[in-house]
Amino acid sequence: MPLIQAYITRNIDDQARRALADEITESVVENLKESFACELGFTANEKEKAIAKEVIGRFAPGWVWISFQDFEPVIAGKKLSDSDVAARFDIGLLEGSMREDYQDSLITTVADAAREMLQEYAPGSNINLAVTNITANVRMSVPDNPDNLLRAGGVHAFLARQIQSELVSVLK
Repeated sequence: MPLIQAYITRNIDDQARRALADEITESVVENLKESFACELGFTANEKEKAIAKEVIGRFAPGWVWISFQDFEPVIAGKKLSDSDVAARFDIGLLEGSMREDYQDSLITTVADAAREMLQEYAPGSNINLAVTNITANVRMSVPDNPDNLLRAGGVHAFLARQIQSELVSVLK
């Protein structure tokens, strides 16, 4: 979590897709660090929050999966011109893992990163962009992550333990 399915027009090449995946991953990881630090209550002071974000940042990159598929949308009853770009991002997120306001922030994060990269790789093109968030039971196998991370409570407990352990060692 989050699993991001990206549907994008064919006029965006592999190099641009890789750059887009890198930018979205980096932006989503930053979002997860901020969201989980706040959601888990590690905001008493800046040092505590910084440590929480650092710990979350160790795990979050492996949780962001992005896959691309070509697509040819019909928008307002018309096919796009060859120079227009369309992209749709469906974010699958583990049910209950993030509050609604953090989910909204995640959608904005993906949309902003996608728009920025698409404008860079297709300057002057009309960018048609849609981003959805779908919360559900998400099952994924992530190396070096315990199976209890397949449930929201497991994610929260795991991160809280890791952060608490780091805080204890740093604040000694």
